[in-house]
Amino acid sequence: MRIRSAFLGLMIASAMITASCLPDIPALSSASSPHETPPLPPHKGEPASITKAAPLPLQTYKRSPVATAQKLECLSGDSARVTIYSPAEAVLVFHGKTYDMKRVGSPLGAKYEGGGATYWNKGVDASIFLGGTGYACSIRPTN
Repeated sequence: MRIRSAFLGLMIASAMITASCLPDIPALSSASSPHETPPLPPHKGEPASITKAAPLPLQTYKRSPVATAQKLECLSGDSARVTIYSPAEAVLVFHGKTYDMKRVGSPLGAKYEGGGATYWNKGVDASIFLGGTGYACSIRPTN
């Protein structure tokens, strides 16, 4: 008998918790008797059409470097500057000319090519290839 009473108590508590979580349904409460179906709202024509929102205008942002420009000093006495804008994009300034470069595959280090120039670095060692001439360089700290 105690088990049956405890079970019945749990069932009632469960029903009360469930009922308290359900939303109030006004259409059902307006019916005059429990067996009466509440009236449907009047039909107002075709269903509303779905409208696409206008696309947002594209915004362009000024390109900013991931890191500051790095100064290169070459064994030939030349100097250069390289700025890495993303893993795929760099700009090299060498012999007074600017080279926009894209990253290309390299088994070691990072290698960029563009405008007839190639820049490769691994750690602080760097190489610049321009017009068939190679320049061995080192990255120097900027002050």
